[in-house]
Amino acid sequence: MCMSEILLLVTALLPAIALCIYIYKKDRVEKEPFSLLALLLLSGIVICFPVLLLSSVFDAIIQPLFSPYGYFDLNNLSDGQYILYNFIYYFFGVALREEGFKWLALFLITKNNKHFSSLFDGIVYATFISLGFAGFENILYAFNYGWTVAVIRMATAVPAHTFFGVFMGFYYGWYHIKTLANKNENMLKSMGVLSADVQKTPATKELVFSLIIPVLAHGFYDFCCMDIPIVTAIFYFFLIFMYVFCFLRIKKVSSEDMQDKELVLVLLSQKHPGVKQAIDLLYDYKARHDFTADKSNSRITFTELVQILAIIKGDVPSVINHDYSETLFISPKSEAEKKKKMKERQMAAQFNGYYNQQSSSYPPQGNPYAQPSSNYPSQGNPYAQPSSNYPPQGNPYAQQSGNYPPRGNPYQPDANPYANYDNNNCNYK
Repeated sequence: MCMSEILLLVTALLPAIALCIYIYKKDRVEKEPFSLLALLLLSGIVICFPVLLLSSVFDAIIQPLFSPYGYFDLNNLSDGQYILYNFIYYFFGVALREEGFKWLALFLITKNNKHFSSLFDGIVYATFISLGFAGFENILYAFNYGWTVAVIRMATAVPAHTFFGVFMGFYYGWYHIKTLANKNENMLKSMGVLSADVQKTPATKELVFSLIIPVLAHGFYDFCCMDIPIVTAIFYFFLIFMYVFCFLRIKKVSSEDMQDKELVLVLLSQKHPGVKQAIDLLYDYKARHDFTADKSNSRITFTELVQILAIIKGDVPSVINHDYSETLFISPKSEAEKKKKMKERQMAAQFNGYYNQQSSSYPPQGNPYAQPSSNYPSQGNPYAQPSSNYPPQGNPYAQQSGNYPPRGNPYQPDANPYANYDNNNCNYK
Protein backbone atom coordinates (compact mmCIF):
# COMPACT_ATOMS: atom_id res chain seq x y z
CA MET A 1 0.00 0.00 0.00
CA CYS A 2 1.48 3.33 -1.07
CA MET A 3 1.61 6.47 1.06
CA SER A 4 -1.38 8.12 -0.68
CA GLU A 5 -3.54 5.07 -0.01
CA ILE A 6 -2.50 5.05 3.64
CA LEU A 7 -3.43 8.72 3.96
CA LEU A 8 -6.76 8.04 2.27
CA LEU A 9 -7.44 5.20 4.71
CA VAL A 10 -6.62 7.43 7.68
CA THR A 11 -8.88 10.16 6.32
CA ALA A 12 -11.75 7.69 5.95
CA LEU A 13 -11.35 6.34 9.50
CA LEU A 14 -10.42 9.53 11.35
CA PRO A 15 -13.96 10.93 11.90
CA ALA A 16 -15.27 7.58 13.18
CA ILE A 17 -12.33 7.25 15.61
CA ALA A 18 -12.73 10.82 16.86
CA LEU A 19 -16.46 10.39 17.47
CA CYS A 20 -15.92 7.08 19.29
CA ILE A 21 -13.49 8.79 21.65
CA TYR A 22 -15.93 11.66 22.21
CA ILE A 23 -18.84 9.34 23.04
CA TYR A 24 -16.66 7.20 25.31
CA LYS A 25 -15.54 10.21 27.34
CA LYS A 26 -19.14 11.36 27.76
CA ASP A 27 -20.04 8.09 29.50
CA ARG A 28 -19.93 9.54 33.00
CA VAL A 29 -21.58 6.96 35.28
CA GLU A 30 -19.60 3.84 34.44
CA LYS A 31 -17.17 3.25 31.58
CA GLU A 32 -17.93 0.29 29.37
CA PRO A 33 -15.27 -2.44 29.00
CA PHE A 34 -13.13 -2.25 25.87
CA SER A 35 -14.03 -5.82 24.97
CA LEU A 36 -17.71 -4.89 24.69
CA LEU A 37 -16.99 -1.72 22.72
CA ALA A 38 -14.75 -3.67 20.32
CA LEU A 39 -17.53 -6.23 19.84
CA LEU A 40 -20.00 -3.44 19.01
CA LEU A 41 -17.61 -1.89 16.48
CA LEU A 42 -16.97 -5.28 14.91
CA SER A 43 -20.69 -5.99 14.66
CA GLY A 44 -21.13 -2.68 12.82
CA ILE A 45 -18.52 -3.81 10.30
CA VAL A 46 -20.00 -7.29 9.91
CA ILE A 47 -23.52 -6.07 9.14
CA CYS A 48 -22.16 -4.18 6.12
CA PHE A 49 -22.02 -7.48 4.21
CA PRO A 50 -25.69 -8.52 4.53
CA VAL A 51 -26.64 -4.89 3.88
CA LEU A 52 -24.74 -4.96 0.58
CA LEU A 53 -26.21 -8.33 -0.28
CA LEU A 54 -29.79 -7.18 0.30
CA SER A 55 -29.17 -4.05 -1.77
CA SER A 56 -29.16 -6.07 -4.99
CA VAL A 57 -32.21 -8.04 -3.82
CA PHE A 58 -34.15 -4.83 -3.19
CA ASP A 59 -33.15 -3.43 -6.59
CA ALA A 60 -34.42 -6.60 -8.24
CA ILE A 61 -37.79 -6.10 -6.53
CA ILE A 62 -38.34 -2.34 -6.86
CA GLN A 63 -36.85 -1.54 -10.28
CA PRO A 64 -39.32 -3.65 -12.33
CA LEU A 65 -42.13 -1.56 -10.84
CA PHE A 66 -40.61 1.49 -12.55
CA SER A 67 -39.66 -0.25 -15.82
CA PRO A 68 -42.67 -0.13 -18.14
CA TYR A 69 -40.50 -0.98 -21.15
CA GLY A 70 -38.71 -3.91 -19.55
CA TYR A 71 -35.58 -2.12 -18.42
CA PHE A 72 -34.91 0.41 -15.69
CA ASP A 73 -33.58 3.86 -16.52
CA LEU A 74 -33.73 6.52 -13.83
CA ASN A 75 -33.39 9.32 -16.37
CA ASN A 76 -36.50 8.23 -18.27
CA LEU A 77 -38.76 8.55 -15.22
CA SER A 78 -41.13 11.47 -14.90
CA ASP A 79 -40.72 13.94 -12.05
CA GLY A 80 -43.40 12.24 -9.99
CA GLN A 81 -41.98 8.78 -10.64
CA TYR A 82 -38.48 10.00 -9.86
CA ILE A 83 -39.54 11.41 -6.47
CA LEU A 84 -41.60 8.31 -5.64
CA TYR A 85 -38.79 5.95 -6.60
CA ASN A 86 -36.25 7.86 -4.48
CA PHE A 87 -38.66 7.96 -1.55
CA ILE A 88 -39.17 4.18 -1.63
CA TYR A 89 -35.53 3.47 -2.30
CA TYR A 90 -34.04 5.71 0.40
CA PHE A 91 -36.59 5.10 3.16
CA PHE A 92 -37.07 1.34 2.66
CA GLY A 93 -34.17 0.24 0.49
CA VAL A 94 -31.44 2.09 2.40
CA ALA A 95 -32.59 3.45 5.75
CA LEU A 96 -34.69 0.49 6.88
CA ARG A 97 -32.11 -2.00 5.69
CA GLU A 98 -29.12 -0.33 7.38
CA GLU A 99 -30.80 0.82 10.58
CA GLY A 100 -32.66 -2.48 10.87
CA PHE A 101 -29.43 -4.47 10.97
CA LYS A 102 -27.89 -2.00 13.40
CA TRP A 103 -30.92 -2.33 15.68
CA LEU A 104 -30.82 -6.12 15.46
CA ALA A 105 -27.12 -6.20 16.43
CA LEU A 106 -27.78 -3.76 19.28
CA PHE A 107 -30.64 -5.86 20.64
CA LEU A 108 -28.85 -9.20 20.43
CA ILE A 109 -25.60 -8.01 22.02
CA THR A 110 -26.87 -5.75 24.81
CA LYS A 111 -30.38 -6.94 25.74
CA ASN A 112 -29.21 -8.90 28.80
CA ASN A 113 -25.69 -7.55 29.07
CA LYS A 114 -24.61 -7.07 32.69
CA HIS A 115 -22.78 -3.83 31.82
CA PHE A 116 -25.99 -2.11 30.63
CA SER A 117 -26.46 0.05 33.74
CA SER A 118 -27.55 3.56 32.72
CA LEU A 119 -29.52 5.53 30.15
CA PHE A 120 -26.40 6.84 28.39
CA ASP A 121 -25.15 3.28 27.88
CA GLY A 122 -27.85 2.86 25.24
CA ILE A 123 -26.40 5.82 23.31
CA VAL A 124 -22.88 4.42 23.66
CA TYR A 125 -23.88 1.00 22.32
CA ALA A 126 -25.91 2.29 19.37
CA THR A 127 -23.35 4.90 18.28
CA PHE A 128 -20.46 2.43 18.41
CA ILE A 129 -22.35 0.02 16.13
CA SER A 130 -23.19 2.92 13.81
CA LEU A 131 -19.60 4.15 13.74
CA GLY A 132 -18.27 0.66 13.02
CA PHE A 133 -20.66 0.55 10.07
CA ALA A 134 -19.91 4.13 8.98
CA GLY A 135 -16.13 3.67 9.21
CA PHE A 136 -16.12 0.57 7.00
CA GLU A 137 -18.60 2.12 4.57
CA ASN A 138 -16.48 5.25 4.37
CA ILE A 139 -13.41 3.21 3.44
CA LEU A 140 -15.33 1.66 0.52
CA TYR A 141 -16.52 5.08 -0.69
CA ALA A 142 -13.07 6.66 -0.28
CA PHE A 143 -11.24 3.99 -2.29
CA ASN A 144 -13.93 3.87 -4.99
CA TYR A 145 -14.50 7.63 -5.43
CA GLY A 146 -11.33 9.29 -4.17
CA TRP A 147 -10.34 12.14 -1.92
CA THR A 148 -13.23 14.50 -2.68
CA VAL A 149 -15.89 12.06 -1.51
CA ALA A 150 -13.78 11.04 1.52
CA VAL A 151 -13.42 14.65 2.69
CA ILE A 152 -17.11 15.47 2.13
CA ARG A 153 -18.24 12.39 4.05
CA MET A 154 -16.03 13.36 7.00
CA ALA A 155 -18.45 16.19 7.76
CA THR A 156 -21.69 14.64 6.51
CA ALA A 157 -22.21 10.88 6.32
CA VAL A 158 -20.06 9.71 9.25
CA PRO A 159 -21.49 12.25 11.74
CA ALA A 160 -24.97 11.49 10.38
CA HIS A 161 -24.57 7.81 11.26
CA THR A 162 -23.58 8.94 14.76
CA PHE A 163 -26.76 11.03 15.01
CA PHE A 164 -28.88 8.07 13.90
CA GLY A 165 -27.18 6.07 16.65
CA VAL A 166 -28.02 8.76 19.21
CA PHE A 167 -31.71 8.55 18.27
CA MET A 168 -31.65 4.77 18.44
CA GLY A 169 -29.68 4.58 21.69
CA PHE A 170 -31.76 7.16 23.55
CA TYR A 171 -35.05 5.31 23.03
CA TYR A 172 -33.39 1.94 23.47
CA GLY A 173 -31.97 3.09 26.82
CA TRP A 174 -35.44 4.06 28.02
CA TYR A 175 -36.78 0.71 26.85
CA HIS A 176 -34.15 -0.99 29.04
CA ILE A 177 -35.07 1.14 32.07
CA LYS A 178 -38.83 0.64 31.71
CA THR A 179 -38.36 -3.10 31.26
CA LEU A 180 -36.33 -3.15 34.46
CA ALA A 181 -39.05 -1.13 36.21
CA ASN A 182 -41.64 -3.75 35.20
CA LYS A 183 -39.49 -6.55 36.65
CA ASN A 184 -39.17 -4.79 39.98
CA GLU A 185 -42.82 -3.77 39.98
CA ASN A 186 -43.85 -7.40 39.49
CA MET A 187 -41.55 -8.40 42.33
CA LEU A 188 -43.14 -5.86 44.68
CA LYS A 189 -46.60 -7.04 43.65
CA SER A 190 -45.69 -10.66 44.37
CA MET A 191 -44.57 -9.62 47.87
CA GLY A 192 -47.91 -7.97 48.48
CA VAL A 193 -46.64 -4.44 49.06
CA LEU A 194 -48.06 -3.06 45.78
CA SER A 195 -51.55 -3.41 44.45
CA ALA A 196 -51.84 -6.28 41.99
CA ASP A 197 -54.34 -4.48 39.74
CA VAL A 198 -51.88 -1.73 38.75
CA GLN A 199 -50.94 -2.00 35.10
CA LYS A 200 -47.28 -2.38 34.19
CA THR A 201 -45.23 0.43 32.73
CA PRO A 202 -45.43 0.26 28.91
CA ALA A 203 -42.04 -0.18 27.24
CA THR A 204 -43.00 -1.33 23.74
CA LYS A 205 -43.29 2.23 22.46
CA GLU A 206 -39.66 3.00 23.28
CA LEU A 207 -38.52 -0.21 21.56
CA VAL A 208 -40.46 0.68 18.40
CA PHE A 209 -39.19 4.27 18.47
CA SER A 210 -35.61 3.04 18.78
CA LEU A 211 -36.01 1.64 15.26
CA ILE A 212 -38.55 3.95 13.60
CA ILE A 213 -36.97 7.30 14.55
CA PRO A 214 -33.49 6.54 13.14
CA VAL A 215 -35.08 5.01 10.02
CA LEU A 216 -37.07 8.20 9.41
CA ALA A 217 -34.06 10.43 10.08
CA HIS A 218 -31.81 8.32 7.85
CA GLY A 219 -34.38 8.10 5.08
CA PHE A 220 -35.01 11.86 5.10
CA TYR A 221 -31.25 12.53 5.08
CA ASP A 222 -30.72 10.35 2.00
CA PHE A 223 -33.89 11.56 0.29
CA CYS A 224 -32.65 15.16 0.54
CA CYS A 225 -29.49 14.20 -1.35
CA MET A 226 -31.40 14.33 -4.65
CA ASP A 227 -30.04 16.73 -7.21
CA ILE A 228 -32.84 19.28 -6.75
CA PRO A 229 -31.85 22.80 -5.51
CA ILE A 230 -34.65 23.25 -3.00
CA VAL A 231 -34.15 19.74 -1.64
CA THR A 232 -30.39 20.31 -1.36
CA ALA A 233 -31.04 23.45 0.74
CA ILE A 234 -33.33 21.42 3.01
CA PHE A 235 -30.58 18.81 3.33
CA TYR A 236 -28.09 21.31 4.74
CA PHE A 237 -30.64 22.78 7.15
CA PHE A 238 -31.50 19.28 8.34
CA LEU A 239 -27.82 18.37 8.78
CA ILE A 240 -27.18 21.50 10.85
CA PHE A 241 -30.26 20.74 12.92
CA MET A 242 -29.01 17.21 13.64
CA TYR A 243 -25.57 18.56 14.64
CA VAL A 244 -27.08 20.97 17.16
CA PHE A 245 -29.85 18.73 18.45
CA CYS A 246 -27.80 15.54 18.86
CA PHE A 247 -24.75 17.12 20.49
CA LEU A 248 -27.04 18.95 22.92
CA ARG A 249 -28.86 15.67 23.61
CA ILE A 250 -25.54 13.89 24.24
CA LYS A 251 -24.45 16.63 26.63
CA LYS A 252 -27.78 16.67 28.49
CA VAL A 253 -28.12 12.90 28.92
CA SER A 254 -24.47 12.61 29.96
CA SER A 255 -24.71 15.35 32.60
CA GLU A 256 -28.00 14.04 34.04
CA ASP A 257 -27.21 10.36 33.72
CA MET A 258 -27.59 8.03 36.70
CA GLN A 259 -27.74 4.33 37.45
CA ASP A 260 -30.69 2.57 35.84
CA LYS A 261 -31.86 1.37 39.29
CA GLU A 262 -32.20 4.98 40.41
CA LEU A 263 -34.24 5.81 37.31
CA VAL A 264 -36.40 2.78 38.10
CA LEU A 265 -37.01 4.22 41.54
CA VAL A 266 -38.01 7.55 39.98
CA LEU A 267 -40.46 5.85 37.63
CA LEU A 268 -42.05 3.80 40.42
CA SER A 269 -42.33 6.82 42.70
CA GLN A 270 -44.12 8.76 39.95
CA LYS A 271 -46.52 5.88 39.32
CA HIS A 272 -47.19 4.71 42.89
CA PRO A 273 -47.88 7.27 45.66
CA GLY A 274 -47.01 4.66 48.30
CA VAL A 275 -43.54 4.23 46.84
CA LYS A 276 -42.98 7.98 46.89
CA GLN A 277 -44.12 8.13 50.53
CA ALA A 278 -41.80 5.26 51.45
CA ILE A 279 -38.87 6.96 49.73
CA ASP A 280 -39.49 10.23 51.56
CA LEU A 281 -39.68 8.41 54.91
CA LEU A 282 -36.45 6.55 54.23
CA TYR A 283 -34.60 9.70 53.17
CA ASP A 284 -35.80 11.55 56.27
CA TYR A 285 -34.75 8.68 58.50
CA LYS A 286 -31.31 8.45 56.89
CA ALA A 287 -30.87 12.21 57.16
CA ARG A 288 -31.65 12.17 60.90
CA HIS A 289 -29.30 9.30 61.67
CA ASP A 290 -26.54 10.08 59.21
CA PHE A 291 -25.59 13.71 58.67
CA THR A 292 -23.92 12.88 55.35
CA ALA A 293 -27.05 11.32 53.85
CA ASP A 294 -29.09 13.34 51.39
CA LYS A 295 -31.01 12.71 48.24
CA SER A 296 -27.94 13.16 46.07
CA ASN A 297 -25.77 10.45 47.61
CA SER A 298 -28.03 8.25 49.76
CA ARG A 299 -29.03 4.85 48.44
CA ILE A 300 -32.22 2.96 49.20
CA THR A 301 -32.00 -0.83 49.17
CA PHE A 302 -34.64 -3.20 47.91
CA THR A 303 -35.17 -4.61 51.42
CA GLU A 304 -35.67 -1.18 52.96
CA LEU A 305 -38.28 -0.24 50.38
CA VAL A 306 -40.24 -3.47 50.82
CA GLN A 307 -40.25 -3.17 54.60
CA ILE A 308 -41.40 0.47 54.61
CA LEU A 309 -44.13 -0.29 52.05
CA ALA A 310 -45.32 -3.13 54.31
CA ILE A 311 -45.41 -0.79 57.32
CA ILE A 312 -47.38 1.80 55.36
CA LYS A 313 -49.94 -0.88 54.47
CA GLY A 314 -50.15 -1.95 58.13
CA ASP A 315 -48.51 -5.33 57.56
CA VAL A 316 -45.59 -6.92 59.35
CA PRO A 317 -42.38 -6.41 57.33
CA SER A 318 -41.36 -9.68 55.71
CA VAL A 319 -37.86 -11.10 55.85
CA ILE A 320 -36.14 -11.11 52.48
CA ASN A 321 -33.48 -13.73 51.84
CA HIS A 322 -31.41 -11.60 49.48
CA ASP A 323 -30.76 -7.94 50.19
CA TYR A 324 -29.89 -6.22 46.95
CA SER A 325 -28.00 -3.48 48.74
CA GLU A 326 -25.40 -2.92 46.06
CA THR A 327 -28.09 -2.05 43.53
CA LEU A 328 -31.37 -0.35 44.18
CA PHE A 329 -33.42 -3.05 42.55
CA ILE A 330 -33.28 -6.31 40.67
CA SER A 331 -30.73 -6.08 37.90
CA PRO A 332 -30.30 -8.16 34.73
CA LYS A 333 -27.32 -9.86 36.36
CA SER A 334 -27.66 -13.52 37.26
CA GLU A 335 -28.21 -14.74 40.79
CA ALA A 336 -24.65 -16.11 40.85
CA GLU A 337 -23.33 -12.66 40.02
CA LYS A 338 -25.39 -11.13 42.83
CA LYS A 339 -24.21 -13.70 45.38
CA LYS A 340 -20.61 -13.19 44.33
CA LYS A 341 -20.89 -9.41 44.75
CA MET A 342 -22.61 -9.85 48.12
CA LYS A 343 -19.85 -12.15 49.34
CA GLU A 344 -17.17 -9.70 48.18
CA ARG A 345 -18.89 -6.86 50.07
CA GLN A 346 -19.12 -8.95 53.24
CA MET A 347 -15.44 -9.86 53.04
CA ALA A 348 -14.54 -6.21 52.46
CA ALA A 349 -16.62 -5.19 55.49
CA GLN A 350 -14.85 -7.75 57.66
CA PHE A 351 -11.48 -6.57 56.42
CA ASN A 352 -12.34 -2.96 57.21
CA GLY A 353 -13.63 -3.97 60.65
CA TYR A 354 -10.36 -5.60 61.55
CA TYR A 355 -7.90 -3.18 60.04
CA ASN A 356 -9.59 0.20 60.00
CA GLN A 357 -9.47 1.08 63.71
CA GLN A 358 -10.97 4.47 64.45
CA SER A 359 -9.16 6.65 66.95
CA SER A 360 -12.37 7.11 68.97
CA SER A 361 -12.71 3.36 69.55
CA TYR A 362 -9.15 2.23 70.12
CA PRO A 363 -6.05 4.01 71.40
CA PRO A 364 -3.33 4.42 68.83
CA GLN A 365 -1.00 1.47 68.81
CA GLY A 366 2.69 2.09 68.44
CA ASN A 367 5.74 -0.15 68.40
CA PRO A 368 5.37 -2.62 71.33
CA TYR A 369 9.15 -2.72 71.62
CA ALA A 370 9.51 1.01 72.08
CA GLN A 371 10.31 1.71 75.76
CA PRO A 372 9.11 5.10 77.00
CA SER A 373 11.52 6.79 79.38
CA SER A 374 8.73 7.46 81.91
CA ASN A 375 7.89 3.77 82.34
CA TYR A 376 11.17 1.95 82.04
CA PRO A 377 14.78 2.97 82.52
CA SER A 378 16.67 3.30 79.37
CA GLN A 379 18.50 0.14 78.49
CA GLY A 380 21.88 0.32 76.95
CA ASN A 381 24.40 -2.31 75.97
CA PRO A 382 24.31 -5.03 78.68
CA TYR A 383 27.98 -5.73 78.05
CA ALA A 384 29.06 -2.18 78.77
CA GLN A 385 30.70 -2.07 82.20
CA PRO A 386 30.30 1.25 84.00
CA SER A 387 33.35 2.36 85.91
CA SER A 388 31.33 2.97 89.10
CA ASN A 389 30.24 -0.67 89.40
CA TYR A 390 33.21 -2.69 88.24
CA PRO A 391 36.93 -2.01 88.07
CA PRO A 392 38.26 -1.71 84.61
CA GLN A 393 39.23 -5.01 83.16
CA GLY A 394 42.21 -5.31 80.92
CA ASN A 395 43.60 -8.13 78.86
CA PRO A 396 43.66 -11.25 81.08
CA TYR A 397 46.67 -12.47 79.14
CA ALA A 398 48.72 -9.40 79.82
CA GLN A 399 51.57 -10.40 82.20
CA GLN A 400 52.19 -7.90 84.96
CA SER A 401 55.83 -7.73 86.09
CA GLY A 402 54.83 -7.57 89.75
CA ASN A 403 52.74 -10.72 89.81
CA TYR A 404 54.48 -13.22 87.60
CA PRO A 405 58.06 -13.72 86.45
CA PRO A 406 58.62 -13.07 82.83
CA ARG A 407 58.11 -16.00 80.64
CA GLY A 408 60.46 -16.71 77.83
CA ASN A 409 60.29 -19.03 74.91
CA PRO A 410 60.20 -22.60 76.24
CA TYR A 411 62.05 -23.75 73.19
CA GLN A 412 65.11 -21.58 73.78
CA PRO A 413 68.33 -23.63 74.36
CA ASP A 414 68.70 -22.59 78.00
CA ALA A 415 65.24 -23.75 78.74
CA ASN A 416 65.64 -27.17 77.08
CA PRO A 417 64.85 -29.83 79.72
CA TYR A 418 67.27 -32.22 78.05
CA ALA A 419 70.28 -29.91 78.07
CA ASN A 420 71.89 -31.37 81.34
CA TYR A 421 71.23 -35.03 80.70
CA ASP A 422 74.18 -37.50 80.80
CA ASN A 423 73.73 -39.99 78.08
CA ASN A 424 76.49 -42.32 79.35
CA ASN A 425 75.29 -42.58 82.96
CA CYS A 426 71.68 -42.13 82.08
CA ASN A 427 71.40 -39.52 84.65
CA TYR A 428 71.14 -35.80 85.04
CA LYS A 429 74.29 -33.89 85.86
